Amino acid sequence: MNKWVRVAGLLAGQLTAFSIGATNGFFHNGYGAASSAMAGAGVAHPVDSMAVASNPAGMVVVADSHDFGVKLFSPWTKVSVNGFSEESSRHWFPAPNLSINHHIRDDLSVGLAVYGNGGIGNKFADNPYDLSAGGGVPTGLPDTRELSLQMINMLAVPSISWRWNERHSVGVALLLAYQRIEIRGLGLFQCFTPTAAAAGGCPSAPAQLSEELTNSGKDHAVGVGLRVGWLGQVTDKFRVGLSASSVIRMTRFNHYAELLPDSGRFDLPAMFSAGIAYDFTPRWTVAIDWMRVAYESSRAFSNPGPVATGTGPGLAPGGDLLGGDKGFGFGWNDQDIYKIGFEYRPGGWIWRGGYNVGKRQFSKSQFAFAPLHNSVMSQNLTIGLTREHRRGRSWSFVFSRGLNVDERAGSAVGEVRIEHIEYAIEIGFNWL
Repeated sequence: MNKWVRVAGLLAGQLTAFSIGATNGFFHNGYGAASSAMAGAGVAHPVDSMAVASNPAGMVVVADSHDFGVKLFSPWTKVSVNGFSEESSRHWFPAPNLSINHHIRDDLSVGLAVYGNGGIGNKFADNPYDLSAGGGVPTGLPDTRELSLQMINMLAVPSISWRWNERHSVGVALLLAYQRIEIRGLGLFQCFTPTAAAAGGCPSAPAQLSEELTNSGKDHAVGVGLRVGWLGQVTDKFRVGLSASSVIRMTRFNHYAELLPDSGRFDLPAMFSAGIAYDFTPRWTVAIDWMRVAYESSRAFSNPGPVATGTGPGLAPGGDLLGGDKGFGFGWNDQDIYKIGFEYRPGGWIWRGGYNVGKRQFSKSQFAFAPLHNSVMSQNLTIGLTREHRRGRSWSFVFSRGLNVDERAGSAVGEVRIEHIEYAIEIGFNWL
């Protein structure tokens, strides 16, 4: 019980940590040092108690252990709207993780993991939308000076895993989610709010400003979902794994009820994963994963953004005002992500590396809201090293590098250009 008490004490502290930024759309490419070093490939290759983030069925396979780590994620983004450029001032974000695994019997284990699940965001001291609208100078309109979006998400994941025979195991985990959001600088979109519509629309400027669109301070939401998994030892050297997570239905952000669809709801999408792992020798293992993130299962992610009209941004055909079921979203599509990782164990040391690639989850027609998030990265390279010590302890270090992005496209707000690069370092500690 002491293990669980210590984890519960650390849980409250981790929920206050600031984790934002991701490499697979909204999400990190891996969770825990071992998984991150292999670019997230772990559905069929559980290594430690953070295996629950990929496949809860792997928890009964790994030893009883405690894991703690921190990933420092560093995105660098420059945005240009119609030639008016600004660099994001947010560059370093910590994403912590903490997990334990405990076998009740040889064939049954329970676990608990708490980790920064992902996020999106940027911060621009000078709002590129506003500079574009003002021809290079601020318009002076309310809530337009600074542009920023900060969305963080953390999960607490209790799990149970059962091995029903020597070659097959299953697992189930509860996904308890916490979100925090703060948005500034979207004053130019006041005309799309129900408040403005109720006050007579916008023949020139809104007669009344919404207080639930932008610059409304921090707001919080909680939600719950489910993850299930299966792991099969097909041969002595070959393993197969499957994992699926449901939509995490979140409570509403009341401070942003006239911005986000469904009166302020930001649900997290369903996810599906499949993986294989092969032990070429007792020291060499290669793992390959496929993951599909069903962004279209969440309105905040999938609803299209504004479309171009003769006079500026407008509603998509059949679209609602902001805050409605069909109000503006990011315009993201379902995303397929592929991961390949290797592990080499020469004795006392473990070397890991990997490559993670996914097709960008939104088309160039949806670049209007791209300055709000830094989720444009599609390729990542990772490498990591673990040093094993006596008494079942080990230290891990991971470095990852996202390949450069430089893209531009026409949009409802004019030409948008995104220049983006990202790095991450992670340190992990494991003890039995």
